[in-house]
Amino acid sequence: GFEFEPETQDLYEGESVGVSYPLTSSRLRYFGGSTNHWGGWCRPLEPIDFEKRDWVPYSGWPVTRADMNPFYVRACEVCQINSTAFDDAAAWEAKGKPMPLAGDEVVTRFFLYSPPTRFGKKYRPDIERAKNIACYLHSNVLEIVPSDNAGEVDHLKIGTLSGARFTVKPKACVLAAGGIENARILLASNSIETAGIGNRNGVVGRFFMEHPHVPSPATFLVTDRNLVAEWYRTYTKMEGERGTTMIRGCLMFDEGYLRREKRLGTVMTFAPIRPVMAEPQPIPPGASEEERKQAERQGAEDETYRGILQLARSSNSAASSSGEIGWRLGVGCA
Repeated sequence: GFEFEPETQDLYEGESVGVSYPLTSSRLRYFGGSTNHWGGWCRPLEPIDFEKRDWVPYSGWPVTRADMNPFYVRACEVCQINSTAFDDAAAWEAKGKPMPLAGDEVVTRFFLYSPPTRFGKKYRPDIERAKNIACYLHSNVLEIVPSDNAGEVDHLKIGTLSGARFTVKPKACVLAAGGIENARILLASNSIETAGIGNRNGVVGRFFMEHPHVPSPATFLVTDRNLVAEWYRTYTKMEGERGTTMIRGCLMFDEGYLRREKRLGTVMTFAPIRPVMAEPQPIPPGASEEERKQAERQGAEDETYRGILQLARSSNSAASSSGEIGWRLGVGCA
């Protein structure tokens, strides 16, 4: 339907074997799909991601990043992103410069943000006005039935929760149900190809990859705020080629390092900077519970904080005895 319905969402339930994965909470099953709770972080795959690499079994795609670039431009437009400067630090120098890192193995790259676009709300009027589109809600694909030689799609079997059944005979069929559901539908479509459509090599449903986010216990101590551009530590509003764009800087290994060390790509992001005070700050009257907890966490009795404080003092001898003497910068990897 057009809105969230628990009984429809329940169709996403399933058993997760091995590493647990939240099949229902990670996806939404109503008009607009999972863009209804999407965070909006956008970045193309790297050129090396498309290549065959001897240290990554089964790697290699029949397309390159260059082949995909025109489609990434169109995707930015659909996702309401007003720039394509994912790798161009010079485009964002109005709010700072990249960190002056030693060597060239770690480079600054950027995520650009969709508002995030809620596809269901944003594009519903266009779909309703289109004379060549018929939208069937509450209609679940039960099976893709191919022709006898499995060379093309003959028809789709459709079912509703109320028990209704019907078929659709399309001129062309685009499977766009997401990584998990695409594979499930193909494997369930086994009336002609018993292993499932497209599964003659037994790889449909394999190689599922999530982007695990690992918050690190590491903390950077920064004594010169200017070393860390605003866009490293928070979502930053900038002017792109076609209007205002939200950006976020990150650090990544360059391709030379990945090839030499035979690694997969990793993204490092930073938590917002927090001041390191020379003395514990009093909790203001009327402070909220969250403000009170934060003040307590930053208190001088905290062992981690005491260590950071000592380091900050030793590296910033000109600091005020009671004011800001540095900033803490948290780290996360994905």
